[in-house]
Amino acid sequence: RQNVLRFIITTCSGLSSECIKVYHRNVFRLIVNVLRFIITMCLGT
Repeated sequence: RQNVLRFIITTCSGLSSECIKVYHRNVFRLIVNVLRFIITMCLGT
């Protein structure tokens, strides 16, 4: 059981790290745009 769980955890962490490498720039750009939108909304009101 522990070996299977460990294998699943390592696989998921590896996949997530690969996804982060691929999508890091896009996610960062999206977060910046969302923060900018929130700031403009707060300053607008």
